[in-house]
Amino acid sequence: MGKARGEKVIFFITAGMVFVLAYCGSPETPNQPDSEHPASMLGLTFITSTENFAYYFDGTDLSQIQAVMASLESNYGRIVSDLEPAYMPTVRAMIWRDENEFNKIMLAYLGNAPTGVKGYVAGPAELRILLTSRAPLTAVHEFAHNVTLALNRNIGNNPRWLWETVAVYESQDFTDPNTLHYMASGDYPTLEELNTSSDPGREKVYEVGYILGEFIVETWGIKALRDLILQFGDTSAVLGISASEFESSWYAWFRARYFIS
Repeated sequence: MGKARGEKVIFFITAGMVFVLAYCGSPETPNQPDSEHPASMLGLTFITSTENFAYYFDGTDLSQIQAVMASLESNYGRIVSDLEPAYMPTVRAMIWRDENEFNKIMLAYLGNAPTGVKGYVAGPAELRILLTSRAPLTAVHEFAHNVTLALNRNIGNNPRWLWETVAVYESQDFTDPNTLHYMASGDYPTLEELNTSSDPGREKVYEVGYILGEFIVETWGIKALRDLILQFGDTSAVLGISASEFESSWYAWFRARYFIS
């Protein structure tokens, strides 16, 4: 789900399933039915629940996951309000301390366990993360994917640039484009380039996703971001401009916004 600042999120497709990886990792399965595995089969036990989440953990000390819980609960209303799914299920937040066990479960569920992956989702109603220092942000990124799937069940990686842009923007995972050599030098990524996943964990969409989401919202409003999700990123249908016109407008906007020559 690169920059040397911890976890990130990447995305790939295999065997008909969509997975997201977080900067140190996060795969997910948006188009696959929600997990039917009991938590006990995943080595987890139910810890507590709120109106919006049910929390499962491979430990017993609630204090160890309070930062993750606080992050999810505090961002829930904003993200759901932004994207406005018709129905938002209670989300099972599955949290592991044991990285080996986390990777074992991921391998069994996804068919592989990419190095550095720290979280993934299983449809709109379940997220799975490894407990790290960056877990509160990773959890919100994954939850943004949950909400996106609740809005459009078939949006996962379709297109990838929008799928990850929404999650990076909604998790407020900002990267200053002045710190990115390709942006500072004028080697701006196209939407096609942001759709690629050839270098897991180092894809540019995770670095520029926030400012791309910011551009859309500041230029056309949050409804446009939602409508793009519903229309699978079709800029002509939603914004009235072609993909190339969209790219040119984005480049001009961030040059003015962030003073990049």
